[in-house]
Amino acid sequence: MKKSEIAGIRKELKIPIPWPKAFHLTPKGKNILKALIEKKLFPEDIADVLDKTVNSIWHIYSRAKIRMPKPQYLSWNDEMDNVMFNGFRKSINYDRGRQRNNLQSEILKKINDARNPNVPEIKSWNAVSQHMKTIPSEKRLSWGGKIKTQVKTSGEKDVFWTDGPKGTLAALTELVRFDIPVERFHQYHPHIPISVIKAKVRELSGLTNVRHPAPFLRGIGRIVEEGFKDEELNLLETNFSNPYDIGIKKMDWDTLFVNGANIGIQHSRVIEENPVRRALAYAERNKDDAVFLTGIIDVDLKKAAGPFKALRALFSGRNVNISILDSSYQQEARRIIGQLPDNEVVYETAREAFENLMTGWNKIARQPKPDGKPEYSEKIYLVIGPKEEELAVAAAYWEVQYFTVLKRNELLVEIKIVASALARAETEKEAATLTQRLEELQKQESRTRISNVRVEDWYRFYTKALAFIIRRFEEVIPNCKVIGKGTTYVKIGDKIVEVYIPEDLRITDKLLSNYVASYGPKVLRRKMADAVVICSPHALNYRVTAREVDAQGNRGSSLICVAPICVDGEFLRNKLKTIIRKAHPIGKLVFNGQFCPGVLRLNSAMGIVNPSPITIETLGAYERHVSSSAKAKNLPPPKYIWIMVATDHHIGGRPREFIWCEEQEKNLGVAEATFHLLRREGLCEGAKMPIHIYTSNDDGIHGNHFQTHKQPHPHQLSYSVIEDEWQKVLKNVRQLRTLKAINQELVKKYMK
Repeated sequence: MKKSEIAGIRKELKIPIPWPKAFHLTPKGKNILKALIEKKLFPEDIADVLDKTVNSIWHIYSRAKIRMPKPQYLSWNDEMDNVMFNGFRKSINYDRGRQRNNLQSEILKKINDARNPNVPEIKSWNAVSQHMKTIPSEKRLSWGGKIKTQVKTSGEKDVFWTDGPKGTLAALTELVRFDIPVERFHQYHPHIPISVIKAKVRELSGLTNVRHPAPFLRGIGRIVEEGFKDEELNLLETNFSNPYDIGIKKMDWDTLFVNGANIGIQHSRVIEENPVRRALAYAERNKDDAVFLTGIIDVDLKKAAGPFKALRALFSGRNVNISILDSSYQQEARRIIGQLPDNEVVYETAREAFENLMTGWNKIARQPKPDGKPEYSEKIYLVIGPKEEELAVAAAYWEVQYFTVLKRNELLVEIKIVASALARAETEKEAATLTQRLEELQKQESRTRISNVRVEDWYRFYTKALAFIIRRFEEVIPNCKVIGKGTTYVKIGDKIVEVYIPEDLRITDKLLSNYVASYGPKVLRRKMADAVVICSPHALNYRVTAREVDAQGNRGSSLICVAPICVDGEFLRNKLKTIIRKAHPIGKLVFNGQFCPGVLRLNSAMGIVNPSPITIETLGAYERHVSSSAKAKNLPPPKYIWIMVATDHHIGGRPREFIWCEEQEKNLGVAEATFHLLRREGLCEGAKMPIHIYTSNDDGIHGNHFQTHKQPHPHQLSYSVIEDEWQKVLKNVRQLRTLKAINQELVKKYMK
């Protein structure tokens, strides 16, 4: 549209620019949206009027519950095609610059002149380019007059997808991200076959490899397949003295902690945007030595009472995979999903829901390409947390409940059979035998209803369920090894790292303070790890501190940090913002003002352990900056901004840390020593400086706010002793008459 036309419509309808947030939900906003449709404007025209993208226009009309009419797409006739081909052939002499623009304008005018009646005007050269891409590959021309003889192996499907913020690929990606039906996209892009659209959606959402449906298990909440052998749990009971050795022997190493993936909650359907997949790819690019996973799933096997089950389901991100359902039910489920009748729903067993999560993890852990190579090629170590334990406990409970109900029903049937036989007994002996048997059966039936299950049986079924869950984790995640359950000690190089798993799932910012409040006994017992990583599936953010660990006269320290959780916070806030009651902890977590998701990179350099929090935005920055062009593939990853935080200098204080400097022959504070090293190595000159920002937040000097007079240094006399000594010296001075005598007295006294 021309600028004058846009300005006229805005003035006529009194359209506010910029379009206010949520204005489309007000009566005035809805009237404006309806008036734009009455003017028979296309979505592209409405986007120009409201100064929005086409995707935003669809979102606005969808939220306003206003149906947009299907636009009349161009019907190209043979004459229009001939004009287009002649123009492309002529472009061999005008492939760039002003002459190219003039030629394109000329061709566009001739094409519009050749239109059939009632066919809308072609307003942009982009429409001509898109139509050329629909031409068969053997006839298609490129700008410059050349025939495109080389076509990708994927065939003509790739010509439908254009790049850029307003391209068809970006629009389809947005549709997949929010799980919108593909029919809406096809409605406004009818030139793209629906089969091509669905194939692209499968590619964007990740390719699954489901060879067989999940076995059908009767009963509620059962996930352990029938016939599964009760395997011996081979989990090493680790502790400080007996850590799990992952086989890294070098002093310098790099690891990545992916905590709280919570696979099963709401998520973007675009597999390349999945934060866990990006984290694994990040570890692969940085050639990390190992990846640790904790808190990896979120599944609900609770038998909720009433509507609360439906409320919890609003936080779930599981989509039913028909290929996982029992083969006898797949056709019925496909019909219901396709027709969405008002009186029918699709039912999913607990085992099918669990296998759905496993296929999701399989998609995440493998590259979104047909070859399906692992995103991370080295070892992945998994630590079982409270959510995985809850799944095993729930599975054990429902397994026992199922067999209890089954046994009770068998007893009830047998009671009826014995009772009927007793009624037809012909002799007293036969009646007495049947009566005794009937009483035995009734007692057994009562026992199944009111008695407790043997504790050893609970443990047996729990162990069986946990072994099954562990086996499935190791099967679907490439190079995965489950190394522990709960708090686990790991040996990496010559360091002991404690993976601390909190026992509850509370949302709190006191994970770090709660741990350090009770670390003292570990130090006294000499069982404090070199580094502690606190992994809660509901951690608010990254936190870090250090504590002194002195032993055998040598000073030491231990690093303690909280690993953030690996979820897409921005996406979750957008999806869950309309749900009032946050029945799921994730709903409360993502709206907390202190919430900051990401992953934790833990590395050792020259024997010093260092934590580095990596935000979700940083994980996605690589995909945003590295495009698909050959030139861009050779670009390095985005650079970082390095901030040096050297706070609490406490200059003048006794407890200040000093480092002896041989070059300057004096003690230096830690910050001064750091800058001395930088200057000595010539890193403070020009672009060599490795620090962009330096900050010292507080306590530059050591005031008396710590009551330093009550904290004597072990190598320094207290104030009272110093005062007493000087009082004696002054007393002697008053008694002596000459300086010579004073000097002799002092020398005599202190030379003893």
